Amino acid sequence: MLEFGGLVALLAVIGLGLYVYVDRYGGFDGDRTTQ
Repeated sequence: MLEFGGLVALLAVIGLGLYVYVDRYGGFDGDRTTQ
């Protein structure tokens, strides 16, 4: 059985990484306006 806390922590890290990626590169559509 998976540790629920570990799974939530992993999802949080992935979500934070995606947020930083979108904030830095302006999204997934390749529309880099400021960079």
